Amino acid sequence: MSRDVTLAGVRHAFVEAGTGRRVDALAGIDLTIAAGELVAVVGPSGCGKTTILHLVAGMLTADAGEVRCGGTPVTGIGTDRVLVFQDGALFPWLTVLENITFGPRAQGRPLDPALLDALGLTGAEARYPKELSGGMRQRVALARALAVDPDVLLLDEPFGALDALSREQLQGVLEDAWLREGSGRARKTMILVTHSVEEAVRLADRVVVVSPRPAVVREVFVIDAPRPRDVTALGEVRRAIGRAVREG
Repeated sequence: MSRDVTLAGVRHAFVEAGTGRRVDALAGIDLTIAAGELVAVVGPSGCGKTTILHLVAGMLTADAGEVRCGGTPVTGIGTDRVLVFQDGALFPWLTVLENITFGPRAQGRPLDPALLDALGLTGAEARYPKELSGGMRQRVALARALAVDPDVLLLDEPFGALDALSREQLQGVLEDAWLREGSGRARKTMILVTHSVEEAVRLADRVVVVSPRPAVVREVFVIDAPRPRDVTALGEVRRAIGRAVREG
């Protein structure tokens, strides 16, 4: 299934390590992501984009306001919401298959074998993370997240460390996996944090631009072009999003 996600008046601050200084990260985020929607969040570096994901994941608690998933307040982490990190965060002592099945085993459920094919991992099951390229490690990270069948998939710059070709390939893999779900079941709700306007325009139904810290939602762009998208043909919206990010 998929669930909607709502952030209403969400504020969050953290204490800076070393100085003890209080830093306001979010200054009242109001945002609703519909069930089955893929939303990208863009903004300048350090503006609080990752903080938004951590709040939805239940890894942080809002200082004010409320975060809801499927109408229920988020009070902690859960398998209904899974976060994919930029570096994959794989267990180095486990094989590809063991990494992917770690969550399903804990849930007492079998792995859908089609998932390995869908992410191009068939034949790599016995390899260890150190034996994989960066692109392959991120494929494993995506497979591990999808294997627990979360309602909401949170993606924190999942392709940011990859070369241009690997990044483009993995964008296609993610989009294909998301669209494939929609052909037979409700698509997962996805929130993608990215620094790449091109990536946001290629993948998202809507692109949310947040301001510099302390962040608020500055502008929201609807991307209604058919998929798969020719990003070069969407120059006008790309430039508009880029301006919104630069102007803060």
